[in-house]
Amino acid sequence: MTTTTPTFSVKHSVIAAAVAALLFWASAFVGTRVVLATFSPGELALYRYGVASLTLVLIACWVRPPLPAWRDVPRLSATGIIGIGIYGLALNYGQKEISAGAASFIVNTSPLFSVFFASLILKERLSASGWIGLVLGLCGVGLIAFAEKGSGLSAGAGLVFLAAICWALYQIVQKPLLPRYGALGVVCYAIWSGTLILMPFLPSLLHTMQTAPASHHAIVLYLGVLPGAVSFLAWSYLLSQLTVSKATPLLYLVPVLSLAIAWLAIGEKPAVLSVIGGLVAIAGVALSHFASIHQNSIHRNAALVKPQ
Repeated sequence: MTTTTPTFSVKHSVIAAAVAALLFWASAFVGTRVVLATFSPGELALYRYGVASLTLVLIACWVRPPLPAWRDVPRLSATGIIGIGIYGLALNYGQKEISAGAASFIVNTSPLFSVFFASLILKERLSASGWIGLVLGLCGVGLIAFAEKGSGLSAGAGLVFLAAICWALYQIVQKPLLPRYGALGVVCYAIWSGTLILMPFLPSLLHTMQTAPASHHAIVLYLGVLPGAVSFLAWSYLLSQLTVSKATPLLYLVPVLSLAIAWLAIGEKPAVLSVIGGLVAIAGVALSHFASIHQNSIHRNAALVKPQ
């Protein structure tokens, strides 16, 4: 008797999770760009993550995450403030000025800053290739900023750049929490606490919701349920089946997919310099990432031959 069926089943589920996460995240940049015509950046952040919060409440009723210990409440709150609240506001305000494709390129430079903060905070050594990748990524972001403004630096690109830094910090802050609460628990508490700090936008959101077109309500519901909640869970499942080093490079596809979706869905064509800058930025991310993998491999091999 063979056991090929379960193997194929796992492979298919991993592929499905990867496709879902990447497509939903890529489409989020386009959806955000569309509904910012109706909702202010703060209103949209609250609406989207409010929907995500309710979705996660339903999921948490089925798969109950561990209750937070008091000692972890400050760090759990920080994940929401940084990775949901500030990130969401910076990204939304930035996307009012720059294209969806350009925003997705800039946000996906966040692994560069994850490496930088890991070396600064977690004392992980950054190789020469890692520093070169960091500089290359920053140069790519600079090209996008100039391209989107036309002349001078784009404030919108700067805000999306801030969002990328916030996302990198979110990864660092949540790292010690994952063994205790799992991916679902950390995502739930992050989105719930992040939504709470966005509550000052509730009065204006309720007013805007009365006159917003039904199609824009539908898009925000989509942003909250799929890119806002389901994608995080799909990515967590992916990480449970693959190593981080194998899964992370898939994120490099998000800007490319977002660019294509924006072009097809809303006819948004980014400047040629933005595309060049985006490719330079992603090349920097890839160089830094694979340099880190190579360095870790060297350290593991050195540990194997270390005399006892």
